[in-house]
Amino acid sequence: MTKPSLKRNLFILVALFIFSNSFLYAQKNFFTISAGASKALGEGSNNINLGFNGSLSSFTKASNNVFVGGKISYNHFGVDTGEIENTFPGVDLSASMSILELLPIIRIFPSVNFEEKTNYFLQAGLGYYSLTAKATAKYQGESNSDSESEGNFGLNLGIGIILGQSGTTKVEVSPNYNIIFTEDESTKYFSINVGIIL
Repeated sequence: MTKPSLKRNLFILVALFIFSNSFLYAQKNFFTISAGASKALGEGSNNINLGFNGSLSSFTKASNNVFVGGKISYNHFGVDTGEIENTFPGVDLSASMSILELLPIIRIFPSVNFEEKTNYFLQAGLGYYSLTAKATAKYQGESNSDSESEGNFGLNLGIGIILGQSGTTKVEVSPNYNIIFTEDESTKYFSINVGIIL
């Protein structure tokens, strides 16, 4: 084989490799980094402030309209302690709650085509939620802190939209409803995320 033919075939192989991987990445796999707001729901949520969250997710194509993957999310909520501080004058109290989500997820696209500008999806996941509550009380120069953690299984239900054509930056918007099966009463919260698909 002559050198020009070798170079041509090598170029074709490299081009096919890049094209096939780009096609696979664009059509079958995607990775999302997102952030957003979280809102606690249900009884006892009135004293929990609007929170924030960050999320990493990855999905691979399982069939024509179904993608399977997983998500890791961190949610943080501040707690309004004004009522307690009014009851105990002189006490400076701060409290927070955080939730870590580890979820396998299935996404269903009614019609998926990343060459189009918009793609809609439904998703559901059943996974593990780790809840941590922290509180710090300061009084007359002394400070005391306490924290409690527990892990429970929970359910994630969501919908979403992916904006942007293949070859351009794609944006994902996804509201989610979470139910954690805690011992006394289920813990519920709503979150909405805006992310970039890499």
